[in-house]
Amino acid sequence: MTGQFDLPPNTYVIHVSRSGVLAYRPLQESEPSSKGGCAGFACTLFRSSSPGRELKPVSVFEQVNYVFGTSSFPFVWARKPGEKNFALYFTRDAGKTWELVPGTAGEFACPPWLVVTDPTEPQRAYIFSTPGSEALAYLADLGELLSLKDYLETEDEGKH
Repeated sequence: MTGQFDLPPNTYVIHVSRSGVLAYRPLQESEPSSKGGCAGFACTLFRSSSPGRELKPVSVFEQVNYVFGTSSFPFVWARKPGEKNFALYFTRDAGKTWELVPGTAGEFACPPWLVVTDPTEPQRAYIFSTPGSEALAYLADLGELLSLKDYLETEDEGKH
């Protein structure tokens, strides 16, 4: 499909696929929930089922504090309405549905996680805990979420 896709001001696309378009817009200081975001801002997620169609807010989250834009799996650090903790969520369908990454919930506004796309395989992303966090790692590969905890423990620095 070719053509123009107009975005609202200050809105940034993080994912485009057959499932749709996912974008975010940082909240203005005057908007509710703009304070307490990671690095001083929070954002609103928007999605469209197709490029060129209107972007509509994703209402599944009360607050989104960080967006990890990976080529195949967008991840967010967010809190759902009525929940105390933030957690890491990902989507396989451009934000139509969201899945919790197990064991990632926490009260902190900034995520203690780093999500990195594998440069040799865009369908794969690695999720690592940041220094000082609980040692936990995951692999998101072709939409499946696997724990890397057992795979990363070696006695010979990964040589065997």
